[in-house]
Amino acid sequence: METQEEITNESFFLFLGVLAGVIVAAVLAPWDDYFLANFMFYWIPQAVILGVLMSVSSRPAAVAGTAIILAFYLAAYWAWLHHVKSDDAGLAWLGYLFSLPGAAVGALFGASFIERKKYKYAKVACLILAASTLVGLALNQLLICSTVMYCRL
Repeated sequence: METQEEITNESFFLFLGVLAGVIVAAVLAPWDDYFLANFMFYWIPQAVILGVLMSVSSRPAAVAGTAIILAFYLAAYWAWLHHVKSDDAGLAWLGYLFSLPGAAVGALFGASFIERKKYKYAKVACLILAASTLVGLALNQLLICSTVMYCRL
């Protein structure tokens, strides 16, 4: 049985993970008349994945692992997009949206694995879910880049 202090620490790390996603989305959204729409485009898909994951996972630390990976992925996708200097950057953001189902599947797989194994340590649960989310994202992005989107480096 976990103590109240352990649950509070896990919840704090979940808060930090969600905050990281919010900050990345706010920084990347252009600060103009469409800021709120852009911010929501970046962050709402992450919030949906985290909401679904919170409904099926009992470990806040595990959900924190997914939140951190999603925040890093958003920043990495933005950096890649600005590196390639594409003329159709608006459409390229659809690649970001279409890769997120892979993150959701990976995160749900990781949450199921954690629930079955009953890991005691929060760090282990966090790392397992971060890894499974990253693998899901990578596989889905690979599928997208090899079928409907040209992803040059």
